[in-house]
Amino acid sequence: MKIAHFSDTHLGYSRYTRVDSRGLNQRMVDVVETFQRVLDSIHAADPDVVIHAGDFFDKDRPPNIVIITAYKRLVKFQKLREGKPFILVAGNHDSPKAVGAGNILSIFGEHLQTEYSIPGVYVVETTPRRIELPEIGFEALCIPWGGENSGVDMKPLDKRNSSVIIAHGLDGALGLPGATLSLPRMHYQEWDYVALGDFHIRKELAPNAWYCGSTDYTSTNFWEEDLQKGWNLFDTESRDVRFMPVEPARARVPLADIDATGLSGVDIGDELLRNAHWEDGSLPMVRQCVRNCSPTSRAEVPNRIRLDLADRCLHYQLDMYLAPKDGEKGEAKPRGATLNEDWQNYAEARDLPLGLDRKEFVETGHKLMKEAGSDSSEN
Repeated sequence: MKIAHFSDTHLGYSRYTRVDSRGLNQRMVDVVETFQRVLDSIHAADPDVVIHAGDFFDKDRPPNIVIITAYKRLVKFQKLREGKPFILVAGNHDSPKAVGAGNILSIFGEHLQTEYSIPGVYVVETTPRRIELPEIGFEALCIPWGGENSGVDMKPLDKRNSSVIIAHGLDGALGLPGATLSLPRMHYQEWDYVALGDFHIRKELAPNAWYCGSTDYTSTNFWEEDLQKGWNLFDTESRDVRFMPVEPARARVPLADIDATGLSGVDIGDELLRNAHWEDGSLPMVRQCVRNCSPTSRAEVPNRIRLDLADRCLHYQLDMYLAPKDGEKGEAKPRGATLNEDWQNYAEARDLPLGLDRKEFVETGHKLMKEAGSDSSEN
């Protein structure tokens, strides 16, 4: 039996200011496109069972267009697979914050028993649930976010079955304080495979226990994530776990660090331009680190260069680190955000009135600060 394991698709995730021709946030569109690429990759591998281990959506109430798109693509995916099992377990991002609010994932579940139900899709929302499929010799114990303390027996019921335990938020395995769910408590050695979600970096906890990572770059600091994204394919006979890479829709480009020792602000600006290598028109997400800056040189980097580079990307993140003071050891300390950068971050995240152009809004703020005599170096 072949089992596909993916997780943390975070559909509805949005970030930065750019929109597409329909006025939709570009990163939201990217993440949906990556989701489709993953579905295509899984379909090509033709697994018997597909598992999604949580955080299908980025929010418990995602935009309607995202819900509709996800529904249509799951319908098509399951039709191509002729209704083979697809298990969808709720994560913390999917779970409603208000008491009594329903879980949006319920619209995909087989329990609806209506003409709109998606064949073969099993949804586990709030409490652990066993899914037994004797016709294919398979069973799964699904533990959604917040369901670890329900008292459920975490052992397989029938050793003759291929068995998987699925959990979202196994923080105990990562050594995080306050976690109540751990591999030993899950009797992981008795299961064929342990499918985990919540951690965005692919990680092996045991030969049969894996975080497969997120499918796209959607965490708070995604620069710490693996460059490769994808999903796991597990074979119950060979016990082999294969990583199946899938290229995200939007490229992430971490540029080589710049050493600013002895450089003026103008020199740093020139180095930023020389170091800016990516395919024209691709609009990637770019990060540039500059180390060993002096406070003066950091303040004098021409703002026009930052804006020009930002225009060539979906997002240009410039991290400038001060040189350590005499006698200091270890890493150079990162500088605080400049006033212009504080404004940029605020303006990108703020909800704007309908019809107000965000790029113009951002640039107007920069112009007003310049006219007021504010330098980009001031905190």
